[in-house]
Amino acid sequence: MAVAASGSATAPTRGDAFSPAWSPDGRLIAFSSSVWTPENPEIYVVRPDGTGRRRLTKTKGSVDVLGDDGWPSWAPGGKRIAFSATAPVTARSGS
Repeated sequence: MAVAASGSATAPTRGDAFSPAWSPDGRLIAFSSSVWTPENPEIYVVRPDGTGRRRLTKTKGSVDVLGDDGWPSWAPGGKRIAFSATAPVTARSGS
């Protein structure tokens, strides 16, 4: 996913990338995608020109759980990213 500061796309991407969030300094975009991890969305960052993609999360996924990692949001200082995470729930006996 590559997006110009104006909000328009600058480079095509393949597959499912969603929930883009610009870093406070405008140097990176955090997003969620299952392109490289089928059925298991993870959080990535990329430069606005589409280069330098880096995976930030590695969560055990499940085809039964939608949106494993998503909705990234940068901290004001730009050093941390908060995101939602969903994981399969395992039933415990005696609970």
